[in-house]
Amino acid sequence: MNMTFADSAGRDAYLLHPAHQTFCWAHLDPSLDQVCVIDFSVNK
Repeated sequence: MNMTFADSAGRDAYLLHPAHQTFCWAHLDPSLDQVCVIDFSVNK
């Protein structure tokens, strides 16, 4: 999965959003053994 956000504030709002949290706990967490997150900024 690849997610792109306009800025870190948008990413932070998405990660903390109740709908995102509910989906992750209900659908992703039970089936995942590990999670790898690579977070970086691209200067344009």
